[in-house]
Parts: sequence; structure tokens; C-alpha cells
Amino acid sequence: MKKSLQQKLMTYSLTAAAVVVAGSANAQVVHSGAINEHVTSQYAIDIDDNGVTDFYIGVTTSSTFYKSAYLMSPSSSTSVNQWLLSSHPNPYVADLDADVAVDASGSFTSSFRPWNIGWYASSSSNNNAFGGAGEKFIGVKFDIDGATHYGWIRVDVASDLTSLDVIDWAYDSYPGVGILTGQTTGGGPTLSSVTFNVDMTLAVDSIAFDPATDLVYVTGSFLDPTWQEPGTNAAEQQLLDADGDLIYTLVRAGVAAGDYEYKYFVGSGWDGGEWAGGDNRALTVADADVVLNDYWANWMVAVREIGADALIGPNPTNGLLKINLRGSFNVQVIDMNGKVVVSKEMTNKTEIDLSDQQAGVYVVRLSNNDGAASYRIVKK
Repeated sequence: MKKSLQQKLMTYSLTAAAVVVAGSANAQVVHSGAINEHVTSQYAIDIDDNGVTDFYIGVTTSSTFYKSAYLMSPSSSTSVNQWLLSSHPNPYVADLDADVAVDASGSFTSSFRPWNIGWYASSSSNNNAFGGAGEKFIGVKFDIDGATHYGWIRVDVASDLTSLDVIDWAYDSYPGVGILTGQTTGGGPTLSSVTFNVDMTLAVDSIAFDPATDLVYVTGSFLDPTWQEPGTNAAEQQLLDADGDLIYTLVRAGVAAGDYEYKYFVGSGWDGGEWAGGDNRALTVADADVVLNDYWANWMVAVREIGADALIGPNPTNGLLKINLRGSFNVQVIDMNGKVVVSKEMTNKTEIDLSDQQAGVYVVRLSNNDGAASYRIVKK
């Protein structure tokens, strides 16, 4: 006995929930561990430990009357590597306490020349919020493979500005996600799973889909990189029919909250889409698992009220509407003014040509001795 899509979804929902629980446990904040570097000249900081310096920090003393602690970018070309500015009249690196948000809302700057953490020029001219204040945080943002990441550096600057200690640092490994100063675990966005289910039953007739040889893929903006060509990343694109009922499934874990578009394809490449061109399907993830119940090309399931299961589609249609069901029925297509634009008898399957009709919403009414059922379609 063929399992209905609704029955399968009950199983898939349990599976998807298990996947999300496992995936959501992955921390996004990467902590350096104890650094405890005592700096009396200059020290290179590689926040993401990729062998490339992200910042230099150090101290300089030119005379008894001028001392400074500073932060700087490694070069003039690394404009993404920046730090939070203070709100004091003379801007310098902001001295932050614990649990301060470092994110896109902050005011950042960058310089490949030393930028003051604290300086002393005379007894009446100094700016030394870090010096002698104990452990303080510097909020930073920097580049990883072209994406912006946010982090912090914890320092302890001597009151006389002749040395400083770099204690540790951390950053969020998820691009664009902020971090709290002092945060060493958690972070990242809330991740959910999306279960894609697509019923290919009518595709066997409508596009000569062969379950024995044809492969079904999904692609869209939920992937990273987005809209990967169908068939180029089977692990994240290919849907499988585990029990041979023509309902194909893929569970995609680790999807952040947001609005996405997607589309199903048969075979590799861009030519096997549900329909030509754009008009992609829409998907919203909002901090919870999502299970999608789709039909190839938006073919609709009709109708136990008329004693049979029917498939109607594609919806929307460019003109040619197909109906596939067992038995004999009367078919009417009615426009939104109540005018019957098509009326015909059918047995098992039929095609209705709406290409001469205006674009808009229509009602398809199926009836027999057991009753009637109506469904809305869109003519493009």
C-alpha cells in the first residue's frame, strides 16, 4: 500500500527534530584559550589562527614625556580589520567592560599606523583609560575569506604605559554575527533543519520522469554558496525516495533564520527545472524546524470528496493544465466573474488549454456521482 505524503511527514518530522538537536549544539564562538603575553614592544595577533596577522598591539616610549600603548592593522589594504572607537572627545580605541556587544551597530575605524589605546604627553595632556584599569576589552572586526567576523581582545595595560598583557581573545566563526566581550562559548545564529519533500507522482506522465534513472535535486539561496548548480553538490542537493513511493526527501540541517528561495530540478544542470525561468519557491525559517510538503511543478492533490485522488497542475500554469485521476468526471474551469470558460467530460486524465484565457485566478471544479471538489489555480 502506498504511503501518503502526510504519513511520511510524521516520520520525517521526528527525523528532522533529531538532526536539529545535534546541529544546534555546535558552538560558534572560538576562544583562543590563555595567551598571557607580556608585551614591551610589539605583538602580532592572529585571531582566527590562520597564519595571517590580523592586528598589531604594542607600546612605545619616545621620551620621559611621551608614552603610548597602541593598536594597528597589519597593512593599509586590510580595511576590514578594524576596532571599536571610544565615545570620548578625542577618539581612541574604546575601553570596554565585559558583556558589551560587538556587532555591526558599533563605530569602527582602522589604521596601519599606531592608534592609541592610551597615551601620555605631559601631566596635563593624557588619555589613558586602559592604563592601570585592570582587564579591559577591545572590540574588533576582521576578515575571513572575504566575510566580516566580530571578536574581542582582552588586555591589561600598565598604568605607566610601558607594557601591556594580552590575556586572550575570541571571535564568532559565523559571518556577520556579533559577540559579547568576554564571551567564550555559544554564539552564532539559531540553526534549524529544513525537510524538503516533493511528490513526483504526476511527473512520471507529465515530464516522462523515470524513477529508475532520473535524479531529483533542490537548490536555492539556503545553500552556501547560494544557488549551486543542480548536481554539483549531491550531498546537500539530492533528494532520495527511500521506499519507492515517488516522494523524494532531503533533510538540510544548520539553516539560519531568514527568508530563502528554492526550486526543484530533475537531472544535473539548469535545464531540468520545474518550470522555465524565475518564479522560485519561497521558504521562511524562524528559529524552528521546517517541513515542506511540495508537489513537482505545484501539481495539486485533489480530492477524496469525489472518491478518488487527483493531481492537478502545474500551478501556476502558462496555459496547459493537466488533470490525472481515476474514473470519469465532469471538469469545469471558472473565472473569478463566475463564467465557465471550459466544460468537458474526462476519464482518468485530460489536458485543458487555457492559453487563450487572461492571466488571473481560476477555479477548477471536478464532479461525479460521489460529489464535487473545487481548487484554485493561477494562469500566468
